[in-house]
Amino acid sequence: MSDKFAPEIDWEWMLVIGLIAAAAVSAILSGDFAWRFLPGMWTSHFGDGWLLRWFTAFVGGAIMGIGARWANGCTSGHALSGSMQLVVSSWVAAFGIFIGGITLPELI
Repeated sequence: MSDKFAPEIDWEWMLVIGLIAAAAVSAILSGDFAWRFLPGMWTSHFGDGWLLRWFTAFVGGAIMGIGARWANGCTSGHALSGSMQLVVSSWVAAFGIFIGGITLPELI
């Protein structure tokens, strides 16, 4: 193992921590901070049932996969960029993409 690139806390880490802290303080001071599992717009239009959410996620994932394949692109771009923004759906997409990538070639 090489110590050529020893881990260090530099300005980039401080930027990320500062962004998260500033966003939290701003949301708390404005009164908008709330722990929500579902976005308010979704629940106001469709309710909080799980079946429609699962169906929508499945269809959206299939469309994303077809579009990425059609464009010779990569679905992991969605997973990576959204995961860096701490978007829960992107984490789910990332796990789904990796699980699908591991299991589907074995099934074909």
